[in-house]
Amino acid sequence: TPAEMLPLGLSLQKAGWTARGLLLPGFGAELASLERRSALDWQRCVDASLCELRRRHSPLLLVGFSLGGALAVTAASVSAPDGLVLLAPFWRLASGFKRAAVSLLRPFLPRYFYPLRRVDFRDPATRELLRPIAPGLDPENPDTVAGLHRLGVPLRLLGQVFASGSRSYRSAARVRCPTLILQGSHDELVRP
Repeated sequence: TPAEMLPLGLSLQKAGWTARGLLLPGFGAELASLERRSALDWQRCVDASLCELRRRHSPLLLVGFSLGGALAVTAASVSAPDGLVLLAPFWRLASGFKRAAVSLLRPFLPRYFYPLRRVDFRDPATRELLRPIAPGLDPENPDTVAGLHRLGVPLRLLGQVFASGSRSYRSAARVRCPTLILQGSHDELVRP
């Protein structure tokens, strides 16, 4: 998310770079439209921004984190930036068992999952985690907390994330710019 990338963007600006963060279609203020968004919408957003930045700036460094890393690889394979930095780029789930389980169970799973249903927003650690992600969020407001507990994330979204990762993996061999990949060796979600 842009909040997670903000410190990196500020550091790049201090080093003399022009930094631009992207909010993918369906996220942020457009959350209500997320269910109608696709991996192709996200890729088009990254591609268009890369094209626009290419016209105005040189050298051009493309940085992507997780899903953003997958989208950055695909974009770089077509419209080569001068450099590419990938932070824990998503390409597929780490475990073959998890991948198989998702494929097998998909027809039987509910349309939404509720990741915040049981989160205790009174917990100081939770509040600290939320502060940079949602600075305007009021965890004291019962209506806000109830809304977060009811927040449903469409399962279809996971399919779109998986599609982006798969497309990224197929595109990686066409990337021709210098690339730095930073990946935790103990990452339990995405295999290094």
